[in-house]
Amino acid sequence: MKPKVEIGQYREINKGSLKAYFSLLIYPEGQKILDCQYFVKGTQRWFTFPQKKIERNGKTEYIPLVSYFDKEYFEKLKGSVLECLTQQENNAQSNLNQNAASPFQTDASPLPF
Repeated sequence: MKPKVEIGQYREINKGSLKAYFSLLIYPEGQKILDCQYFVKGTQRWFTFPQKKIERNGKTEYIPLVSYFDKEYFEKLKGSVLECLTQQENNAQSNLNQNAASPFQTDASPLPF
């Protein structure tokens, strides 16, 4: 069974292969992971958990701050996350197309006075 995940705080960046930053919610564990990164290069898509940047002997290394011992679980988690990221992209593209068609339409509620 695939883990149930939700993408939150999705912020598009579109800088090189870096597509966006996002937070990841994993259910039913209730785990929230901030500052994940989503990458797209050609047909390849992947994400990374938050990382710590370390300089050693003139080289830059990135150490993930989240990891899993259970490789099978992690593979299922990756699949679920990438599915959600695809849905997030499709929703963002759909909203962009809707706004382009009618730029004055909004889903926002009016502010109370």
